[in-house]
Amino acid sequence: MNVTGHRNYGSGKFDEHARSVLAGIRLTAALIHQGKLRIVKGKCPNLLRELRTYRWATTPGGQQLEHPAPHQSDHAITALRYVLSYAGKPAGLRAL
Repeated sequence: MNVTGHRNYGSGKFDEHARSVLAGIRLTAALIHQGKLRIVKGKCPNLLRELRTYRWATTPGGQQLEHPAPHQSDHAITALRYVLSYAGKPAGLRAL
């Protein structure tokens, strides 16, 4: 079976997963910066450790990109992002 990529209004290919990850990262960051997400010290040690050591990818010139750097421990952050992304969707839009 040959699967082709999706097209975004005919402008080119895009990766739906990458777009979803970026939206989840932005949502998580916004909630943290707005003070709407609090992590209780001692209750989530892996998540706190990952947040402290989290790094963004950079270009060879040192410009920060808006996606995670490769090869870092971010499993707890990913789990948090999934929960926040799912909880924020109206019930009619959740996949069953």
